[in-house]
Amino acid sequence: MKLHAVLVASAALCAAAACARAPTSDHPTPRRGDMQLVVVNNGWPDAVIYAYYLGQRYRLGTVTGYSSAVLRVPERSIQPTNQLQLLVRPIAGGPMYLSSTVTVVEDQHPELTIDPGTNSVFLSVMPGRFVSDHPQP
Repeated sequence: MKLHAVLVASAALCAAAACARAPTSDHPTPRRGDMQLVVVNNGWPDAVIYAYYLGQRYRLGTVTGYSSAVLRVPERSIQPTNQLQLLVRPIAGGPMYLSSTVTVVEDQHPELTIDPGTNSVFLSVMPGRFVSDHPQP
């Protein structure tokens, strides 16, 4: 009986060890800390950009019409699963735009394109960390 219990315990331990796996490069490293967001505004209205999470808005900054900017996204406004969703509010009024949700991992940065002509925004993830010559405060 004791031998049977030892064999069952050994088999369970081997099965548990077989299921465990070491981290590999197939599983990207979660992003930690603040990130920089590149915003391209293809419309004339200035726009206020917010990180959006669970119905809460976190103001990131303003982008003037027909220009681009780099905004700092504080870690506290990024979802715990490294996901980011943005809300765009044109200052001149009109509809607000809610982006799709993207996952941003280490060595990536988000880019947002505002296209009022199609009443849409496009949030994408680009490779590499964006490094600005003029960091945002």
